[in-house]
Amino acid sequence: MGKKDRTHNDPQATSSSVASAQENGKVKLEVTISSLSNTFSKSDPVIITFSIANVGEITATILKWFIPSSFINAEVLHGNLFSVKYATNSVEQLDSGRVPSGNYVGALMKHASPTYKDFLVLNPKETYTVTFDLADYYSFSSGGIYTVFYDVMEAQLLYSTGSASVVTQLTSNTLRLNVAGRFKPSYSVNSAVTGAATNSFIGCSTTQQSLIITARQDALTCSNYLNDVYMSTFDPFNTNARYTEWFGPDTLSLNVGTVKTHVMSIKSAFLSADMVFDCTCTDSAYAYVYPNQPYKIYLCKAFWSAPAKGTDSKMGTLYHETSHFDIVANTDDVVYGQSGCRALATSNPSKAVTNADSHEYFCESSILADPRSPVRPVVKPVTKPGPVPVPKPAPSKPRPAPKLAPTKPSKLLPSKPKPAPKPAPIKPSKPLPSKPKPAPKPVKPTQQPVRQPSRKPSKAPTDYYYYYYG
Repeated sequence: MGKKDRTHNDPQATSSSVASAQENGKVKLEVTISSLSNTFSKSDPVIITFSIANVGEITATILKWFIPSSFINAEVLHGNLFSVKYATNSVEQLDSGRVPSGNYVGALMKHASPTYKDFLVLNPKETYTVTFDLADYYSFSSGGIYTVFYDVMEAQLLYSTGSASVVTQLTSNTLRLNVAGRFKPSYSVNSAVTGAATNSFIGCSTTQQSLIITARQDALTCSNYLNDVYMSTFDPFNTNARYTEWFGPDTLSLNVGTVKTHVMSIKSAFLSADMVFDCTCTDSAYAYVYPNQPYKIYLCKAFWSAPAKGTDSKMGTLYHETSHFDIVANTDDVVYGQSGCRALATSNPSKAVTNADSHEYFCESSILADPRSPVRPVVKPVTKPGPVPVPKPAPSKPRPAPKLAPTKPSKLLPSKPKPAPKPAPIKPSKPLPSKPKPAPKPVKPTQQPVRQPSRKPSKAPTDYYYYYYG
């Protein structure tokens, strides 16, 4: 349950104190947590109240992903937003199948780009308050004293997309709660790595099943490379290495061992685990898992439109979600996005090695997984034949040459038209019509009797002969 309190009323409770205000630019936020009781029996819900107040003078826009808020599957928490530590001095004794005390067991989600509905607007002097059962999201396997406080990256809460070199934390006051141990089952899906590497599907079409199988194979290829090639030859003194980009400098090899262990566990999961893929999620996110329920992955809308490989891909999403399982790498969502991960690697390498997005980008940018990687060796031969277009400007040079050539003969053309006017005098055409004028003349010869010349000679001989005989 939850409510939005428009007045800044601090909860009156036995365990309540005010955290120091945190400032991001001109935005100033203050977070408090409180509980009505310090002691909880095995059957009691561990109820706490969370409040975030805008104590500054300008409006604050807060990303709901990083505060308790009921907007995903009616769950208040959708990330590990609190530090819950088992503070009892004695060593914790766990029964088989139980989650270690303090472990987060709620949903861990890889979000898509936020929309307006993902933000909470707090005007100056306004407070947002929500009450929930902490035991629904954290394990209290052993009875004893627990310390609890809110702890998130402030830049993520205020959705800072810049690449700040320092990532500051926004924290609350700390509660000390005496909680009786309660059973919290773990590994309830397919915890065993059988070696069969089967894929089970819930609500997935044939096309979706094919995409999932390909994505799992791509993730295995990536983890094989990272485990068998990259990490086995990694030089921590190489400050330009891909490892340094996502997990920070580590010349003392303080975190390299942790990353190697995580990569090996992720590879083992893709290679041998029986995985379950649920395609019924309708949220705009990529996917989510419950860390204590390996190896079940809920695939949401953004997953289906993601590229097969590369940044924020189907392959990377499976790698990201698989790293969350507490029997694999037990990663959290400390920050999201590449700029946030790079800043985290610089400011807090120890947190970077526990961040799921950092592991995802480490995989996606590997030379075998991402064809867009600038260090991928295959790219080099592609750039070498690139000079082939150099001859293209060569033909462009001769082109101006023929342009000059026609300009010269064009000057001669005006001299040629000079004889052209000679045929222009179509004067002979004028006499032609004068000739047809004598056309009536042929009429005169037609008027002459053709018979007369024939008659004269005929009479002459007759007279002649007549005279001769006479």
